[in-house]
Amino acid sequence: MRLWIFSDLHLTQPENPLFSAFLKVLSEPENHEDTVVFAGDIFDLLVGDSSFFVEKYAGFFKAVKRLSDRGVRLYYIEGNHDFHIRRLFLKTTMEFADEEVVLSATTLAGKKMILIAHGDLVDREDTGYLRLRKFFRSKAIRSLSSFIPGETMDWIGKKLSRPLEQKAREIPDYWTPDEQKRLREIFRKFAEEKNRQGFDYIVLGHCHDLDEITPFYWNMGYPPVHRQFLYYDSTEDLMKRRSFF
Repeated sequence: MRLWIFSDLHLTQPENPLFSAFLKVLSEPENHEDTVVFAGDIFDLLVGDSSFFVEKYAGFFKAVKRLSDRGVRLYYIEGNHDFHIRRLFLKTTMEFADEEVVLSATTLAGKKMILIAHGDLVDREDTGYLRLRKFFRSKAIRSLSSFIPGETMDWIGKKLSRPLEQKAREIPDYWTPDEQKRLREIFRKFAEEKNRQGFDYIVLGHCHDLDEITPFYWNMGYPPVHRQFLYYDSTEDLMKRRSFF
């Protein structure tokens, strides 16, 4: 099995060089032995099933359709910036997960278990976010999102998005050094517990912390700054970071 994992790209415009590099990498998977996981926040805002988003990000949706036609296994873990989007992929074999994807890989050393999650449910102390997440994932909001024009949703996203100068930074300004330290400890403890439960590889995102514990934990970091994604090849039993550029 070959596995490509993407998270936290926070794409906003097709003209972005990161978007073009992302599409180039998506041309690599070839057949049913390959797997691609979109682990949340691929876009800075993609909410609802408006055709506006299909047109705006046509390159992405065409790439996904090609992968689907090739038999590539496709998974999308909805993040906190992209959700209620399943209807956009009805013509593909994309499988959706609200929290995590669990995969198994056969290697020379035996079966290896891989856990991939967006990571926004890891910090159980952030009760305010968890309540907000539950509200936005509700059936009522899902129904409402179907009636809001895509152009309006896109405008809302731009208003709520971080300014460009802040997007060029790994961590939002409101995350103090103490908060960064706290989050790293929480994410590491979560990964260590999952490793004890039998998962050989744990991949998380969300907190934009380019962190890892060899050989079992990786955080996806923040691709707009770090320019990286994760790649796994079961023939080598190796999880590694690869550069978009």
